[in-house]
Amino acid sequence: MLKKVNQFWKKFLQDLGFDEDVKNFVKKIKPPWKYIWLILFFTLLLNFTTVIQPLMLAKLFELINSEKSIWLLNLIVLGGILLFLIRGVSQYFQGYLLAKASQEVLTEKRKEFIEIVFKQPVYVLERNHSGHLVSVVISNIAVIVSDLPGLIIGYINSIITLIFSLSWIFYKDVTLGLMTIFTLPALTFVLKHFFKKVENIAELIQQKISHLITGMNEVFRYMRVVKVFNREEFEKQRVFKLIDEYKNLQLRLARISMLQKPAAEFVASLSLIVITWYSGYLVIKGVLKPFDVIAYWGYVAISVSPITNLSASLFNTRVIFGFIKEFMKTLSSLNINEFDNSLYEYNRDIVFRGKITFDSVSFGYDENKILDKVSFTIYPGQKVAIIGKSGIGKSTLISLLVKFYKPIEGKIYIDDIDIEKINPNVLRKNISILTQEIYLFNDSIFKNIEYSKQGASMDEIVEACKKAEIHDEIMSKKEGYNYVVMEDGKGLSGGQRQRIALARLFLKDSPIVILDEPTSALDKINTEKIVKSIFTYFKDKTVIIISHTIDVIKEVDRVFTIQDGKIIEQDKSLLQSKS
Repeated sequence: MLKKVNQFWKKFLQDLGFDEDVKNFVKKIKPPWKYIWLILFFTLLLNFTTVIQPLMLAKLFELINSEKSIWLLNLIVLGGILLFLIRGVSQYFQGYLLAKASQEVLTEKRKEFIEIVFKQPVYVLERNHSGHLVSVVISNIAVIVSDLPGLIIGYINSIITLIFSLSWIFYKDVTLGLMTIFTLPALTFVLKHFFKKVENIAELIQQKISHLITGMNEVFRYMRVVKVFNREEFEKQRVFKLIDEYKNLQLRLARISMLQKPAAEFVASLSLIVITWYSGYLVIKGVLKPFDVIAYWGYVAISVSPITNLSASLFNTRVIFGFIKEFMKTLSSLNINEFDNSLYEYNRDIVFRGKITFDSVSFGYDENKILDKVSFTIYPGQKVAIIGKSGIGKSTLISLLVKFYKPIEGKIYIDDIDIEKINPNVLRKNISILTQEIYLFNDSIFKNIEYSKQGASMDEIVEACKKAEIHDEIMSKKEGYNYVVMEDGKGLSGGQRQRIALARLFLKDSPIVILDEPTSALDKINTEKIVKSIFTYFKDKTVIIISHTIDVIKEVDRVFTIQDGKIIEQDKSLLQSKS
């Protein structure tokens, strides 16, 4: 018998969606116990005020009939008023404390997830769509943490009420008690039917939220492109389609949910119909007193409600478990901590001299090799240009050097140390990068430049901006260095954005400097100024420049080009004469 009960319970939990992912998620939650004990106290108080009501009602009618005392009637009525006052206070504190506890857990889980994201290498993050990660932080975690505590309280309320009600009913008459619960097997069948209908709906909803966030972000960020090509109608319909798909999924979930509750209520209420006849029969036979029937009916009505509430809670739990599985699936894909000290020999700050060696390094996607057994050495203080067509691997070299990607074979050394032995934090402190795409934050110019060296003084930042030939243009603005840059640097010219980004590099002052097309957004006069600044102020640094500008190439010590996945050193004088 126990074996069959155990098998049934395991199968029921499996149908509910309770698996290892859900177990691991629950284990990682840190309950705010300072609120939980108070929530439990007010929950018990609330349930007491619920289960005592039928007895009070029965007693009221009994006293009216037997004592015919106005004084006792008034006393019971006053007791009822006090009872409902306690009930209202309990409901308030239960709800408020539950919301507070949920928000604490929600905030903590969001921070934990974001912390995990920041620990991931770039190549891991690129496997996950940014829209998906945003939807997990904003939507997925919120749904789980906000709804789960309420469901738990719902279970507690329903179970306490059900146990008390059934105990009283069984105490009065075992047959009546059995009649009250005879619909439970049918109710289980109904729940299983609806569990199957919502099996994958949480995953689908999460996917649609991800696609919607990504689609809207793309449209809003690239509105200029949309307008240049007159694609407003196309993009509007694309976003509308995503919104409609999300709406349809939510309606599908709502439809199933709304069907589940009346179906469960109908099945649970069948017992009430049978009991109506049987309890009347017992009164006629003199087994039950009429006032017992009033209390009994009250408890039957109370017991039907928690049964249907439990079925609704179980249904909602199945949906929440689906969101938990999707969350844990995302979490399992973010399974690397690139800053884990145990992985590296070099975890403390060291200052590089600037020697860079690639030894038979290969990299590619699937079977397509972008770099094939690339080998070269750049010595400390050398200035090197890398030239070649777009998409042949120039930027990939840089991504490998700063450990954004891992080579599929070969080794990379800095100062003869394998970079796989160096903590990325230590490595990147020694390297400054100016990317081809300029990233500026929605903050002041001062904060945008200070980003490369936290705590830098105004004097240091001004000096860096003067080296980048941007100081005068900043000061021409009314707010000066307090001028707030709009999203993606809107409000600044391409050349201004590029020079502000270059000022970051001058401020950071790393031994290795990488410049990807540092003058692409500049006119000839500013190009000449910036080239002069680069080779003057970075004269003691190892500098790698990706550029096709002859003003840049003529200043470097060596020139490399990439052809067919191989790196080849070119004759600089020959390149200059061709240019």
